[in-house]
Amino acid sequence: MALEPPEGNETRLLTISELSTQSRLSVSQLRRLVKAGRISFLQPGGPRGKLLFPSDALLKSAEPSKQASSTLPVRPKSGRKPKWKT
Repeated sequence: MALEPPEGNETRLLTISELSTQSRLSVSQLRRLVKAGRISFLQPGGPRGKLLFPSDALLKSAEPSKQASSTLPVRPKSGRKPKWKT
């Protein structure tokens, strides 16, 4: 089942389970994408409400982003440095 853009200007909203079935991604993977900000969604009921996704949300997230992922800052690991590394 391939993802296809919606017909016309209408954007159908899908629940997370509908999008999971359509995209063959698990619900937990979709939640990770939401948390990382890599997929667009609506939450009309507030912070604990139902997540709704435009039917073309995965198509938009698959497009190459303007910011390369290699430009993200790398945080140093916490803790002491090992003696063999100094």
